Amino acid sequence: MYCQANGDTVTARTVTRETLPLRLSLQDLETRFPNGPFARVHKSFLVNFDHVRQVEPYFSGSYRLLLSDHTSRVPLSRQYAKRFRHRVA
Repeated sequence: MYCQANGDTVTARTVTRETLPLRLSLQDLETRFPNGPFARVHKSFLVNFDHVRQVEPYFSGSYRLLLSDHTSRVPLSRQYAKRFRHRVA
């Protein structure tokens, strides 16, 4: 569903809620999926657009994305919001 960077560590979170360590940076993952379902939505997150169910207003012009498991929420920063809107339009 999404990948998260935390310092030098990147983990993938699956639909079954498994957490898998990755040996690639988020930037490397973005490069590998230029037109695929994954896109950057925050400096620390890539999300699979097929699993975004809802966009929730958050604070200071940012948003949160509710994912298909209905419990995971991923931040959508103001910096990436415009790209997100173009992608889902």
